[in-house]
Amino acid sequence: VIDALDECASTDIEKTLDWVNELVSDTPRKVQNLHMLVTSQPKPDIKRVFEALDSHSIDVGEANEDIVKYLKRRIELKFEEYDENIRTEIESGLRKHADGSFRWVALQLAELENCSSEDEITQQMKDLPEDLDDIYERMLKAIHGKHRADVMTFLEWLSLSSRPMKVAEIADAITVDLSSQDEPVFKKSKRYRDPWDMLKRCSGLVTESKGKY
Repeated sequence: VIDALDECASTDIEKTLDWVNELVSDTPRKVQNLHMLVTSQPKPDIKRVFEALDSHSIDVGEANEDIVKYLKRRIELKFEEYDENIRTEIESGLRKHADGSFRWVALQLAELENCSSEDEITQQMKDLPEDLDDIYERMLKAIHGKHRADVMTFLEWLSLSSRPMKVAEIADAITVDLSSQDEPVFKKSKRYRDPWDMLKRCSGLVTESKGKY
């Protein structure tokens, strides 16, 4: 299974596509009875490789229907204080640009929920990011300079952890100074008084699932 191939860096996409071609090519190492599931936006270089193989595409139309249901529900819950015109603007704008991506819609809704006025929402809707890379870049740039080191530490631990981590575990990651030349040093003074501040620092980049991240 290869999920969200289009979200890889360009060099990683090329390497993955080369690997796929090698895997299915007529060589002594060819894998028999191979079945592969790949999810991706239909970028030209990706389409070109898989169209040349014995592949079957599944339309994202059904996903778009689910996105519409999700949008309507979230807008009802989170934007009920705004008038109908604003809610319609949000729904129609995000539907138009979603292109089958739940994650894109969810991140955009999170950004819109941080708006404090109709003008802010309208401005946000005029400047929608093109794709997930654009969204993540904006979110990383929006992190306050004095918090970036902590956020990078949180993300590194989450990315490399062998299991889902609890909020207190992630928050405590910054209390260990690994830059010491001798051995790691525990700095209690760096511990957040409220571990949930970790989630605020990583707003949009980290989500909770059953108490873990």
